[in-house]
Amino acid sequence: MGTLRARVFDEAREALRLGKPQECIDLLQGQVDGSLAATIVLGHAHKSLGCPAEAEAAYRAVAGSSDEAEVAIGWWSLANLKAAQFTSADAAKLDTLIHKAGPGAPFVGLLHLTRAEIWHQAGVYDQAFFHLREGNEVLRRLKPFKGDLFHSLVSNLTAANFPASQVGSSVEAPIFIVGQPRSGTTLLESILAAHSQVEATDELTLLGHIASDLERDGGYSKSFHLKGSEFWDEQAERYLNGARPFRRLNRPFFIDKAPENFLHIGLIFTLFPNAKVVHVLRDPLDNFVSQYRQYFAEGREYSYSLDAINFYWQGYLSLMKHWDAAYGDKIFHVSYERLVRRPDQTISEILDYAALDQEPACFSPHQTSRAINTPSAAQVREPINTKGAGSGLCYKQSLIKELPKIAALKKFADDTFFAL
Repeated sequence: MGTLRARVFDEAREALRLGKPQECIDLLQGQVDGSLAATIVLGHAHKSLGCPAEAEAAYRAVAGSSDEAEVAIGWWSLANLKAAQFTSADAAKLDTLIHKAGPGAPFVGLLHLTRAEIWHQAGVYDQAFFHLREGNEVLRRLKPFKGDLFHSLVSNLTAANFPASQVGSSVEAPIFIVGQPRSGTTLLESILAAHSQVEATDELTLLGHIASDLERDGGYSKSFHLKGSEFWDEQAERYLNGARPFRRLNRPFFIDKAPENFLHIGLIFTLFPNAKVVHVLRDPLDNFVSQYRQYFAEGREYSYSLDAINFYWQGYLSLMKHWDAAYGDKIFHVSYERLVRRPDQTISEILDYAALDQEPACFSPHQTSRAINTPSAAQVREPINTKGAGSGLCYKQSLIKELPKIAALKKFADDTFFAL
C-alpha cells in the first residue's frame, strides 16, 4: 500500500471509528485495489450502514483470498454479520481450512468460531459447541484474562467511600448505558438515540483512560479522597472534549454505551452529578452463550473461558450491588427480558427516568438510519422481538456443569435488582 493510499486508508478507518461510515466508503471507493485490509474496513462500513449484502460481498472477497490470517478475518466477519446464510460449500471450505491450519495456528480460533456459527444455523448445537470450545481455547491462550487485576479493582472500589462533598460542578448530563457486553446495550442505545434530544456516540473508552491515570497517580479508588472539586472539573472537561468528535448532531444529551463503565459509576457521578446511568441486565445463561460465541477484537479477554465469564459476572454483580446501595434510584435497572416482552411499558419508564418526553420514535428504534458499529448492528434494525430471550437454552446440554453457577448468578441478580 503506497503512502497516499495508506493515508487514505487511515482516514477511512478513522471516519468509521467516529461513526461516519459513508465518509469511509467514499474515501475507499476506487482505492481498495486488492487491499484485503481496506476491503474488510469497507465491509464494516457497509455493515454499520445496514447494508448486509454489500458487507457480505466484501467479507467473502477476503475469505476467498490466499492470505491465511486475512482469510480467517474474512470468514469471522461474515459470521459476525449475523445476517449471512452459509452453504454446505462454506462448511466444507472451513473444515478444509481448519484441518490445514492445525491447532497451533493463531488464526484458527476465528475459523472455529465461524464453523460454530454454521453448525448453529443448522441447529446442530453439540457440534457448534465443540468448535466454540476449540476456538475459544486458542483465543484464551493468545489473550489471557488478568483475573487478579479485575478482582483487585472490584474489591478496592467496593471498599471505597465516594465523598459527595468533593464532586465536580459540571451541569452536563450524559447518559451512560452499562452492563455486560451482548446484554442489550445497543438496543437501549437505539431506543434513547431515537429521541430528538439525544444522540449516540460509541462505546467510549474515556472513563477507562481517566481511571488508569488515577491508578498510576496513587490509586484509582483512593483518589476520590485525595482530589478536590477543581481536579474533578478538569477531568469532566477532559471527558467532554474526548467525546466531542463523536457528537455530530449537537443535541442536548449524548449516550456513552461502553458496557464496562459499570466499573466507573462512582467516577461518573463524581464528574457528572446529573448523569443518568441505565443498567441493562440479561439472563446469565443467554449472556454466557452470547459472549462465548463472540470474538472481541479488543479487550474482554474473560469471554474466551466459561470459568472466566462466571468470575467476571460475579465481580460485576457484586460491584453493581455496591453502586445500587450507594446511589439508589440515580441508577435505573432494566431487565432485557422485560424490555423485549413488554417494550412499551419499559421504554416509557426509561424515558421517564431520563426526564425525556415520550416520543413515538423511541418505541420503534429499528427504523433508525444511524450508523451502528457493534455486533448487534443487524439485530437492532429488526422490530423489538423476543428471539434473544432464552437463546442460550439450546446449549444447555453442553453447559451442564455450568448451570448451577449460572442459576446462582440469576438468583442473585433477580433478588438484588428486581425483587418486588
